[in-house]
Amino acid sequence: MQFSYRTRGNASPVTTRGIFVHAMSMDQTQRDKLIQDVLAFPDGRSYSVWFANEPEKLFEQNNISEIQHMNLLVIVVSEAMLAHAEKYAYLSLESISAAGLPVLPVFCTPDVIPRFNKRFGNLHGLCLTAQDYRSQLEAQLKNLLVTDQLVNSIIADAFTGQVFLSYRKKDRVEAQRIMHAMHNTPWSESLAIWYDEFLIGGRDFNEEIRAALENSEAVCLVVTPSLLEAGNYVCSIEYPNAVKAHKDILPIEARSTDHAALETLYKGIPKCISLDETNMIESVVFKYCRQTKHETRDFHLIYLLGMAYLIGLRVEKDVDRANKLLIDAANHGIFEAARQLGMMYLRGIGVKRDIPTSIQWKKAAFQLAEEQFESEKSFSAYKRVHDVLESNELDDGLAILLMAYNPPDETKEYSERFLRLSVACNDASEEQLSTLWRARAYFHIANLHFEEHPSKERIQQAQEALESGETLLAALSENDIDVRSEQAGTQSLFTEMKIIQGDISGAREYSKHSYELWKEICEDNPSMSNRWFYAQACGSYGQLLIRHAVSNHMIEELQKSRELFAVELAICEQLYQEEPNVKHRESLAGALYHDAVNMPNGKHATKNLIRGRKIMVDLIDDISDNVSSLTPEKFDSALKQLKRRRSGKIIWMVMLLTFVGLLVLLIRACA
Repeated sequence: MQFSYRTRGNASPVTTRGIFVHAMSMDQTQRDKLIQDVLAFPDGRSYSVWFANEPEKLFEQNNISEIQHMNLLVIVVSEAMLAHAEKYAYLSLESISAAGLPVLPVFCTPDVIPRFNKRFGNLHGLCLTAQDYRSQLEAQLKNLLVTDQLVNSIIADAFTGQVFLSYRKKDRVEAQRIMHAMHNTPWSESLAIWYDEFLIGGRDFNEEIRAALENSEAVCLVVTPSLLEAGNYVCSIEYPNAVKAHKDILPIEARSTDHAALETLYKGIPKCISLDETNMIESVVFKYCRQTKHETRDFHLIYLLGMAYLIGLRVEKDVDRANKLLIDAANHGIFEAARQLGMMYLRGIGVKRDIPTSIQWKKAAFQLAEEQFESEKSFSAYKRVHDVLESNELDDGLAILLMAYNPPDETKEYSERFLRLSVACNDASEEQLSTLWRARAYFHIANLHFEEHPSKERIQQAQEALESGETLLAALSENDIDVRSEQAGTQSLFTEMKIIQGDISGAREYSKHSYELWKEICEDNPSMSNRWFYAQACGSYGQLLIRHAVSNHMIEELQKSRELFAVELAICEQLYQEEPNVKHRESLAGALYHDAVNMPNGKHATKNLIRGRKIMVDLIDDISDNVSSLTPEKFDSALKQLKRRRSGKIIWMVMLLTFVGLLVLLIRACA
């Protein structure tokens, strides 16, 4: 299988994070656009983007092993890709994930998303047609790939020695076997093995190879019959340079080779060691592992080693070994290791996706960060606690995961622990940020008091938490979009509280404020997330206007509600077209329902209800569960009511016409 790659500025791919893009031949335009966008990002210099020259053969010929050393697999999902998958059943995402290769689907059009998810599961991806596609892509890459800073730390500190691995490209499998043999014992894990995994013929990397060889203690030669072929790079360049640099030569025979011919071509080559002679290999490796750095069991270095094996940096990619090293480091107090494990189990990076295990490691990371803050009281330690608790669009924080999968009281516990730390954090230079985070913690707590059917006591506690958070926000700059977003969210929570208390008039005012804030936010930053919140605010405010209008006989509020439902429907329709994920499909169904049950046009309402019901049925079928209270039965009930209303109108019309007809006849008779 032949591969090509692209880097920014024609840079070497050796020190980059490898991204493999799989796209069908007819999707080359979309593939090239994706590659161009990746390399154009500020971190694009750190990426090398690879692709197969004959992509249709990649999975058909079981060439998964050819790309397992990469750090990320991006699949361009199109009609052609899905048709190919159906024809050959070639794509096994389970086997790819088991090999520790994270998968990121990139959808060419929104309509392929449900089909892809139905076949391969609901993988988080992004759509090329989405408004904020590029920002989503950049964020995904930052989340799934390690930073330059971490790479530099690994190279500088994780290893105790380095061996240069010299081999023919066609012998990559044998090279992998030798690397595993050299790392067969725990004490040898810290031996770096420089190998040109990403280098291909025809490019001038002589200087880079020379430098790597110079920085290595020895040169390990992968001996196979391929070394005897005339004009090969190992024979003409690497071996002579190793001899010239006076490096130890370690020939390891992976396949039976003519020793006499080998000695003729490679002057002065030492006696070969068989790959089966494990004791000999271990003794050789021991010579080049300077153990002094790791004799004290520095668990931060253990963490760095784990990351090296996870991404395949200076060692072979070995996700099982990486997992063990990271667990060892996390169990001995290394925050970064615990947090990495939480991310791995959440996103299925190197391990099978496991939400309960992810929660346990995120809890461990929270506690480690909490302990660090208690000892040093620094803002950086405080930020660590916050970053574990909070969430972003890609990495669900501990609070979000606990709310979704664990009892609410446990979420409340962690939010309250964070609040206690917030009080103790007095870094004036970061006062704005720390205050915002503290307010969010109050809102988390308030939201938890609304779970199920809250008591008067819990409502009172929720109100106190909301007021505390609101007071904190009031002291911050309203020019900050994050502050305005939190304010809008606060108004929504106040709205919910007033509804529970039966104060519809008060709920309407809070809902109006939330709607106005989200409208302003979207005007400044119409991201997908902000537009979704704006749509929800329109729907909530519209429903409250109806309830208030019915109670107070206010026709103008009924008209306003219909305008709001129309805006909600338009936004949800747009989001659905950009990316029809679970959230957007459910939201569109809700918007169709709101618009239908509150509009006078019976024919149009029926059409919307039928479409909304179909979306919910398909959604429930896709995820094997109901995702909200908006059930297909609710649509059926609305359709029946609409039918009854229309039937009632017809009956009244018939009666009216009958009466008019009788009246005309009576008048004529009297005349």
